[in-house]
Amino acid sequence: HEKLFSELIRAGAMKKGDAHSMALQYVCPILISLSVCDRQPELEERVMAELDAHIRQFMASYQTRNGSPQM
Repeated sequence: HEKLFSELIRAGAMKKGDAHSMALQYVCPILISLSVCDRQPELEERVMAELDAHIRQFMASYQTRNGSPQM
């Protein structure tokens, strides 16, 4: 995942920063959420809403203004 974020930073789609930390911040909550759903499938709807909020917050923090590569 680090390589993906490095490429997104290089392309100007994501703000400059530590690609390794970005990857951890993005992926870890997803893995934890999958684990919760495996153990407690009745929480899936709530967990999916939380993941949606997580991804939106992550993108608001790191995506460049237009989210596309800046040339």
